[in-house]
Amino acid sequence: MSTEDRLKVWRALSDLFLDTEIEDYVFKYIARTISECGLSLSEAEEILWYEVYPI
Repeated sequence: MSTEDRLKVWRALSDLFLDTEIEDYVFKYIARTISECGLSLSEAEEILWYEVYPI
């Protein structure tokens, strides 16, 4: 995965931690970003829990 793609995934997943109500379009945006970057579910979960969540 390129650095640019990784940044896109980080940005998308970080939306889960905003202090706002998460609307359906946010979930769709996150799913679309993960799909476009070619990640599997397990890869996306790993990035979420080990790279985005700790920050």
